[in-house]
Amino acid sequence: MALMLEHEWTAWYDHARPGRTANDYEKTLHKYCVFNTIQTFWGTFYNMSALQTLPVKSGYHIMKSDAKPVWEDSKNRTGGIWQIRIRKDDGPLVWKELLMALVSD
Repeated sequence: MALMLEHEWTAWYDHARPGRTANDYEKTLHKYCVFNTIQTFWGTFYNMSALQTLPVKSGYHIMKSDAKPVWEDSKNRTGGIWQIRIRKDDGPLVWKELLMALVSD
């Protein structure tokens, strides 16, 4: 039996390229997958490349499915960004804990 999440989520991968400009940003975004159950969340999480293996300036964005990770999306106009400083070795655990908190509301 699938355990439904309150929202559907989309995971995006942002593949930064050397010399990328703000105007090129959307070209580097790739929809990774969509999930709406606890089971598909964990399947997504465990199939993502580890954070420490990603190229510099690349990363993941986890958004409610009706929002794209760009400021121009009307759903993001009043939004913001979280930035925290942690020890590099703590990154994978902090990422996992933040994602679990996010998708579980």
